[in-house]
Amino acid sequence: MSSAVQKRSNSYYVHTAITLFFMFVFGYIAPTFGSVTPLGMKVLGVFLGMLWGWIFVEMLWPSLLGIIAFGMTGAISVTGAFQGGWGHNMVLTVLMMLLFSELLNQCKITDYIAEKCLSAKIIIGRPWMLIIMIFVADFLISVLASNLAATFILWAAFIKVAEMTGYQKGDREVTFMICSILFVGVISLMVVPFKTAALVFVGFLTSGTGLTIEYVPYMIFMFVMCVLQIVLLLLIGKFVLKLDYSKLAGDDDRFAYMRGKKATYEQKVGMVFIATFITLLFLPAFLPKGAAITNLLNNWGIMGCAGIMLTIGCILKNSQGEKFADIATICRKGISWDIIWLLVATYPIADAMKSADCGIMATVMAFVSPMLQGMSPVVFMIVCSVVLGILTQFVHNVVLAAMFIPMMTQICASIGGNPYVMFFLLYLALQAAYATPGASMQGAMMFGHDWVPRKDGYMFGIIFLLITFASFVVGIPLGNMLW
Repeated sequence: MSSAVQKRSNSYYVHTAITLFFMFVFGYIAPTFGSVTPLGMKVLGVFLGMLWGWIFVEMLWPSLLGIIAFGMTGAISVTGAFQGGWGHNMVLTVLMMLLFSELLNQCKITDYIAEKCLSAKIIIGRPWMLIIMIFVADFLISVLASNLAATFILWAAFIKVAEMTGYQKGDREVTFMICSILFVGVISLMVVPFKTAALVFVGFLTSGTGLTIEYVPYMIFMFVMCVLQIVLLLLIGKFVLKLDYSKLAGDDDRFAYMRGKKATYEQKVGMVFIATFITLLFLPAFLPKGAAITNLLNNWGIMGCAGIMLTIGCILKNSQGEKFADIATICRKGISWDIIWLLVATYPIADAMKSADCGIMATVMAFVSPMLQGMSPVVFMIVCSVVLGILTQFVHNVVLAAMFIPMMTQICASIGGNPYVMFFLLYLALQAAYATPGASMQGAMMFGHDWVPRKDGYMFGIIFLLITFASFVVGIPLGNMLW
């Protein structure tokens, strides 16, 4: 075994030992403080153990063991902890949406959207229009299907064009597009309230505060923020970085081979699935309250609508006369178990941490209240979002969301601020995790791309974070108008 491998192995076991110490020892030997009760110390120890494991070890087994450790604190039984996690509405909702997203992936509607956007005649001889259409395709694929699919499809398409027109690895023009395609895909994904990321982050808000967010104002806010950030990105590329895309300005119709392609049967069915699903979710907002159809659709909710779409997909036959969708394959490929187990562990312990029996929230409020004297709600929201936006470049954003969204939104409300605006600023800041390879999966993808020099990865990661912070200028007044 090499010294480097041995060192990593030793580090792994050290962090594992620390995780176990927090879960099973810390809360039983550490003295109470503030209003935290003995029960609160045990619960806090379990949470700190899971947090340490998530940051330094992995997501899955610290979540699983954390549920068991939580069930040993006396706050709840181990069986009750598992039931509370797996039976939580947001866990089941995320699970069903992951399955529905995989159903859409199997329809391959992403290819059709990319072909339509890239073959538009308006881009011929207009390099910046080509870039805009790539971002439009990125937006549509991410909203309607998958941001990862959008990223890989559009990366391949742009790199092919770059090679044809003489751009080289390391050219700032190519690096800008590779990094920006990733960024635009993520912020576009956030526009839809029933995508996994939105469900997870909104779930932390609802679990911690009881607040819920309606779909229509959510989409209005996030659409405006998405468009604003894309516009800022284009302006920086053209006028600050002064990128030269003149090599793309020829009259060659490079994507002519995509033009005129017809959607396949599977792609058409996938688009019908999306249209039907969105209609079923949004229709109750426009129907008379109390009507039978309104009550029925509200009763279905996200889980019911997704379940119906999955069932129809399993009943239908594809163009070859075989099963349109195989539920076993969808379950195998579509579920991100790291996220699911993290949520199963987080929600029950989050409920316990905010309870009066533990005294944790009261202690936090007593500690931060003197620090908030004289600080306006707007300043508080901006400072918290900027600090967490910087911190998430080094710590997984879902972990920070689980820790701080419930806490910060409640504190914001206590000083007269708008908790909904606080939530959205935190949501935007925590999703802007690109400035280091360990910031997020997207950060790792960006730094790992062989066409992206490491120094450019850091530069664009910081640019994306600054664009997010700049969007708060519009986000705060817009949020106050909507909520």
